Amino acid sequence: MSDAPLEHKAPYRTANDWFNRVIVLLIALMGLVLGVPLALWGFLSLSGQMTSSDLSTVTAVLLFGMGMAFNAFGVVIGWSALVPGAKG
Repeated sequence: MSDAPLEHKAPYRTANDWFNRVIVLLIALMGLVLGVPLALWGFLSLSGQMTSSDLSTVTAVLLFGMGMAFNAFGVVIGWSALVPGAKG
């Protein structure tokens, strides 16, 4: 092992890094914009079907699951762009 001091590079130092960060945040925002209505509509449809004791379609479950997946994707990607050094 050498006794040379280690260089500590601060993340997101250049303008290109900031531009990449903004692009990732826009992708995360698109995931949330798509995921929130899907999850909300799927939840409301599923709860309405459960209240009326009519579970005739599986679409509500699928749309709720897809919406939650898009939301999770948007949150994880957005968190990794906002917090330097976060593992996403």
